[in-house]
Amino acid sequence: MTTNVAFVSGILHKPKKTYLLFLLAVAWLFNGCVDVRREVTSPNGQWVALVMVGNGGAATNYSTHVSVISTAHWCHRKAAIWRPGNVLIADDDHGAVAVDSNGQISLNIQWASDTKLIIAYPEKARIFKQVPSFESVVIHYQSLKQ
Repeated sequence: MTTNVAFVSGILHKPKKTYLLFLLAVAWLFNGCVDVRREVTSPNGQWVALVMVGNGGAATNYSTHVSVISTAHWCHRKAAIWRPGNVLIADDDHGAVAVDSNGQISLNIQWASDTKLIIAYPEKARIFKQVPSFESVVIHYQSLKQ
């Protein structure tokens, strides 16, 4: 009697694939501990700057994230929540900067034009990530004295 190895192999690996898909679906639904606090839309409506607060758990501080996303498709927002902070990630540097009741540092965000974003943050904030542009959007940062 011969056995089709490919058939048996496919049956044995299906539960693993199903389990992996289930875990990905659960992770997609429960985006970790990231909370969208504010949205600032560009003048032409093509871009949104999302301000989010991340809670890393008991061993870490809250962090404030800014992501720039296109409004062209709903999945861009979901992806930004899944991987927050594509342009800025900062925190209070262990209390050096005041935070609100949600753990967010104060940010001043405004669109100077359709493709120019200005983000101002407290000078004592600890910056983990700060990128100068995202796709066609140029980002200018300002450090504010406290």
